[in-house]
Amino acid sequence: SNWLGSWSVEQLREFQQNDPCIGLVLKLKEEGAKKPLPSQLVGERQEAKSLLRQWTSLEVQDGLLYKRWETSH
Repeated sequence: SNWLGSWSVEQLREFQQNDPCIGLVLKLKEEGAKKPLPSQLVGERQEAKSLLRQWTSLEVQDGLLYKRWETSH
C-alpha cells in the first residue's frame, strides 16, 4: 500500500517545512539558491549536510522536496 496516501499534500508540506533538515534544504531550493559551500554549513546537522550532498538530485514540486531517481537504461 502507498503510505503517502495517508496524508494530504498540505500535511506533507508542513511536515517537511517543520523538519530541521528537510526544511532547510526545501527553503534553499524554493529560494533558487545555489548549493551552499561547506563553510556555510558549519553548525548544521549531519542529516542536513547529507541531504545537501544530494543537491543536484533534489527538486521541489508542488511545495514538496523530492529526490529524483535516474535509472540507467
